[in-house]
Amino acid sequence: MIINLNEIESFSPKEIISLAFHSEVKAEQVYLFLKEKIKNKLLRRKLDFLGYEEARHAELLKRFFNQKYPQESMPSPKISFWPEGKVSLTKSSSIKDLFIQALENEKIFENFYLSVSRLMKSPPLRHVFKYLSRVERTHYFIIKTELDLLEKFPDYYQVEDFHFGDELVHIGP
Repeated sequence: MIINLNEIESFSPKEIISLAFHSEVKAEQVYLFLKEKIKNKLLRRKLDFLGYEEARHAELLKRFFNQKYPQESMPSPKISFWPEGKVSLTKSSSIKDLFIQALENEKIFENFYLSVSRLMKSPPLRHVFKYLSRVERTHYFIIKTELDLLEKFPDYYQVEDFHFGDELVHIGP
């Protein structure tokens, strides 16, 4: 089931942390999947960075969960922010569609974390969720820049490196 931000007030901190953790794990998978579809070395490094960031967020959330609920294992959420039917992670998915979906997801996560930060009574959790909101905003702009490049340079994703003309030979006067 996909939720909207108005529903999060009814969730317990345990459910919120679990939802956030599983969302970060999924985001990491999306970036690693996208990386495999791209040849451009620079962009592959950016996707590595984004995947690494999402993995670190998941670790942070898991650590908070284990501190707060040491005798429990993190449940799988019954809800999701991921619009499963919109863009699937298949070989036929276009790079542009995957980037558009990633852009939308970063915006959703930014708003989710900001909303959650306002609900948290625990100052450490409040600060963590504010931090995550700001980082997701940064991810949004990284992806937005890549989408802009795709619009201007459609071959950007298909070449290993930019061609700066250093291999051109001048013939003529």
